[in-house]
Amino acid sequence: MKKTLKEHRKTHNLSQQELSEKSGISVRTIQRIEKGGSTGSPFIIKSLCKTLDIDAADLEIELDSTAPEQNEQLDFSPQRRVKAINLSAIFVVFLPLLNLVLPTLLFFVYKKQMTDKVTVLKILSFQILWTLLTLLLCVMLPFLLAPRMSDSNAIRFWVYFICVVLNVFVVLNTAIKLSKSQPILAFVPNIL
Repeated sequence: MKKTLKEHRKTHNLSQQELSEKSGISVRTIQRIEKGGSTGSPFIIKSLCKTLDIDAADLEIELDSTAPEQNEQLDFSPQRRVKAINLSAIFVVFLPLLNLVLPTLLFFVYKKQMTDKVTVLKILSFQILWTLLTLLLCVMLPFLLAPRMSDSNAIRFWVYFICVVLNVFVVLNTAIKLSKSQPILAFVPNIL
């Protein structure tokens, strides 16, 4: 028998906030769906159904014709905030240290709405360790290879380039794992 989202949520003794934290869907979106102001995107419905352990066919959603349809893409859920923090590290391609500055700024902007701070701190830990290791390699490697190579600036450039490519690869791999709700950066110690 079909039930509304609110009825399913109450059957599981969950508040809107608890359902939001478990599903990664914002409270505001859950409220709009429960009031009939939105039907929700397929991704949102799938996430809510998975959290409530129900089939989408068991969910009764009616669109209130008097309520304006709102764009679901503007909903910036906690899960999307974590992804944004992770992907902001790619800006190291344009300017060194942006892999630390942008994710840290986003973390402080979203800190109050964060439900998964452990994951974000893991991402920031990786970026700190990557920056320190890259700096160390760029400084030390030319000295170790100096007797054999004449151009230490070329060595620094190629070391930095390879490190940036590896960072971008790890960031993109992390984004894929976040989308699949898989554990991320298991090899990184949490230094924060």
